Amino acid sequence: MSDNTFEVKWRIENAISWFETRNDTLYSSQFLAGTLKNTRWKLRLSLNSQLGEKYISFSLQRDIEDDYPQTINLNYELLFIASDGSLLKSKRCTDKFDPKTVSQELNVKQSVILEEEKKAYFAEGVLTVCCQLWKGSNFSYGRSCLIQTVIGKKCIKVNTTIDNLSPPSIMNVNFMPPSTDISLLSLDVYVGSDELIFKRKHVECKSFSWYLCKLFALGSNGEEIGFKERNDLTNQLILNNAEIIQSMPPLDHLIRKGTLSLQLEITYYPGVVSESTRIMF
Repeated sequence: MSDNTFEVKWRIENAISWFETRNDTLYSSQFLAGTLKNTRWKLRLSLNSQLGEKYISFSLQRDIEDDYPQTINLNYELLFIASDGSLLKSKRCTDKFDPKTVSQELNVKQSVILEEEKKAYFAEGVLTVCCQLWKGSNFSYGRSCLIQTVIGKKCIKVNTTIDNLSPPSIMNVNFMPPSTDISLLSLDVYVGSDELIFKRKHVECKSFSWYLCKLFALGSNGEEIGFKERNDLTNQLILNNAEIIQSMPPLDHLIRKGTLSLQLEITYYPGVVSESTRIMF
């Protein structure tokens, strides 16, 4: 067995929510490559575009907190692997690494990972990537570690009512979620003769900005009655577009004594909620 090889596997739970709702880079926790002069590293997953095509990119980064400042000549292989350990895609490279250096990227089309081969890449909702590092021309398995990251996902429902509905008019409705993460979501409502049009007005959110909303009307027995969604209620690109969600007419059976009951379902992703690293021999 070679004494200068190191393999790290990174398993990310709920990774789909990260790629569908965020545009920033996801980093693994730091790991210490004991077979490579105790250098410190991180793995990275990010989104990028090339010639109009969107990709998910996997790369290796030597950490800034490295105690070994010299340049390291290193062979490495980046891999996307299935839950059974079979290879989905890989790339083998040789580079010089100083502290802060980021490796070459292994790129896979976003449509392949999130749509065409979703079951292979996200078996049981977990994405697994692997990086193998070694010096010299010969590779053989040595020490390894397993990093596990969990992306948080929360869903809350909050109800409110609109009183004194009389078309045509413009009204404001506030939802007050019982959450320390979101304290207020405010909508402007256009009340027409056979439709309601909602526009996001204000959101008070402390710790994150990635979330999805789904709006329902509540029937006489509290049943959820879906609205016809024209666009994502919280999409930043259409923030100034007034025609966000339109109700399905008629409204008469939903409005009781001039009052309409609404329910807002908020799904949000507070980022990484847990990480663990286990050294294996």
